[in-house]
Amino acid sequence: MLRAVCDPVLTSMGFRRLREYARVDYVPPELRRVPDYDPGAARRIMPLIGLGLLIALLALGAVWAFSVLNPRPSIVDAESSRALLRDAVAKLSAGDVAAARALRDRMRDANPDSVTLSYFEGYLLAADEGIHQTLARKLGQRTGNRRRTVRNLATLAGYYEAGGDIQRAADLLLDVVRLDPGNLEARLLAAGALLAAGRNEEAIRQADELDLQGGSSRASTDIRGQAYLAMGYPQAARDEFSAVLVYDDSSITARLGLADACIAEGDFASALTELKQVVAQDPNNAEAYARLGVIHEQVGDLAKAERVYKKAIAMGEHPGALNNLAYLLAVKRNKPKEALQYALRARELAPEGAPILDTLGWIYHMLGQTERAVPLIREAVERDPKNPELRLHLAQVLAASGKAAEAVRILERLAGESGDGAFHQTARRMLKELKAAA
Repeated sequence: MLRAVCDPVLTSMGFRRLREYARVDYVPPELRRVPDYDPGAARRIMPLIGLGLLIALLALGAVWAFSVLNPRPSIVDAESSRALLRDAVAKLSAGDVAAARALRDRMRDANPDSVTLSYFEGYLLAADEGIHQTLARKLGQRTGNRRRTVRNLATLAGYYEAGGDIQRAADLLLDVVRLDPGNLEARLLAAGALLAAGRNEEAIRQADELDLQGGSSRASTDIRGQAYLAMGYPQAARDEFSAVLVYDDSSITARLGLADACIAEGDFASALTELKQVVAQDPNNAEAYARLGVIHEQVGDLAKAERVYKKAIAMGEHPGALNNLAYLLAVKRNKPKEALQYALRARELAPEGAPILDTLGWIYHMLGQTERAVPLIREAVERDPKNPELRLHLAQVLAASGKAAEAVRILERLAGESGDGAFHQTARRMLKELKAAA
């Protein structure tokens, strides 16, 4: 069958029949009349070859023209847009709408079709009047125009993230990536949203795909480092942040991430070295001072930790520093009344943070207001269900409020886990006490 097809074609192009190259003895009857060689075939086929080359050149020219007229944002462009987005969201959160709109205009000037621009438009919708359900449904519908659908979904994702629904925002951005897989801006936004939503493995996959499509970047490396930290792999995170600093020694974000990884490993000396470099580069960096407070608290210098936390708060009302200071004052210095103001302010700034909800609830418990503590700590556990400290606190406030049966169920699950840390040991001891009392 192969010879029956190939022999006439090869012969028409001026080549000898396939049987001579394959040394085939048998030749089908229908091919015996085909000459072994046709000297004029090459001359006759030249116009077809020329036409094929012309078509190929025209196709390549069209692809080149399209790439010039419709350039895809590079990973550098995507990182630049992301930086503008962060600044714009910060301005919007601070109530400076005019400055946020000015940054939006800069995004539009750089690329009017930017997915990041559409994403921030969702933030502006949420800030202005909110979004009507009818408009939300329209933005969520697929249209015949793929580019318009991508922009609409990105806008809707920005709206939901502005409202605190980060899970829904992440899912919408994944839809955008599926519709436009080569869009590096969309993939970078999706990776960041997945990281914020606690979907760390998915965030790492998106960061890896960014590297494959656009080359290694600070943004993708930072996302991987933060994800590894959240997953409890500080050494892997340390490697990621160190890789960034090899190429950009001035990256404050990478140096702060490296300090976090060092703190998680208990390497406080290395963390201090990194944070001192950040402070030398940016003397008013609240993030650096918040981390310095953690180190001083870990080594037992509570007075210095308190001073440093307050310095971070003075620089920008850092919610993490507020929460850490509240917990330090309440639990380690037994000053729950003084701590309450800081815990309340931390919740105002970050109302969905599980540690912040837990701290506020625990302070209420220390003040004798356990009925106010239970819903706060319960919500904290719902947001971070694997955290042993939060679950232990919930069991303790439930037991204090007369709900011993529910407290026992929580303690049994906690005591049955393989962990042997302080929280698990406390859970086992408390479980015995409650069962003995029953």
